[in-house]
Amino acid sequence: MEVFYIKPEYLRLNDISKIQYRNPINFLPSEKVYLRGTCSVALENNHSIPKAAQEQFRNNCLNFYIECCHQIFKRFPFNSPNVHLLKSLSFLNPNQIKDISSIASISSKFPKLNFNLNAIDREWRQLRNENLNFNDEMIEFWKTVKGIKINNEEVYPLINTLVSHVLLLPQSSACVERLFSCINLNKTKTRNRLSTETLTGILLSKNFLNRQNKNCFNFDIPKDIMDKFNANMQGPINCEKNDFVNAARINKRDFYVHDFLTGDTDLVETAQLQDDMINLCKRGGFSVRKWWVFQS
Repeated sequence: MEVFYIKPEYLRLNDISKIQYRNPINFLPSEKVYLRGTCSVALENNHSIPKAAQEQFRNNCLNFYIECCHQIFKRFPFNSPNVHLLKSLSFLNPNQIKDISSIASISSKFPKLNFNLNAIDREWRQLRNENLNFNDEMIEFWKTVKGIKINNEEVYPLINTLVSHVLLLPQSSACVERLFSCINLNKTKTRNRLSTETLTGILLSKNFLNRQNKNCFNFDIPKDIMDKFNANMQGPINCEKNDFVNAARINKRDFYVHDFLTGDTDLVETAQLQDDMINLCKRGGFSVRKWWVFQS
């Protein structure tokens, strides 16, 4: 509205939910009402249009802007708790960081993250005194903050967690729909047993490669990622292997044996697991459509 028809100083001094958008005292002069570049130039250069007609045209545009604002105010819940929460997200703007003394209030709005409010406030006060470029773009700034490490450990882990969760909030349904499309491309009828953990890993890996502008065949895996491939990964695999009866019930009467073997590094154990799964299929009357043969 600032560049359209309402005085910018009035917008700066008043809360948007209390703006009197139909009060003429708050309007710009008619010749300063924004009409886009082409239209403004046409009015200036076409001297054959009478002044009265130009003024009527500008008033019609002004009335359109007023009605547009009226419809927005009718539909947008400016006084809802969620909107008030959005207003407190101004800490994401690097230009305002030094003006905000505490983020404990906004941190408390995310109870599932279980923040230590004193600890995150200490990080915040330390961040305000960092030698950083607070004029950077928001995303670039928070990338820089996340990259600040000592002995390969993040200096601001709590703030980074809060910022990442806030920035993950969907701004429209379009981005969510794109994500569901990716899910449907991976969790097909023949892969309908993909666990949530596996599916999440696939989607995150795809997003990571896209951001790096790489493919699976030309991406050099960093050491910190390789270090994550350790014994802790075997926990879900072992649970899946040991619960054959539940696996059979979930997968009903038709599944691929090799789906249950994915991720196993011990060939002898893999072969034994394959035999056990085949026996399970025979006992339950399952049909084995495909399996891999491992040899040690």
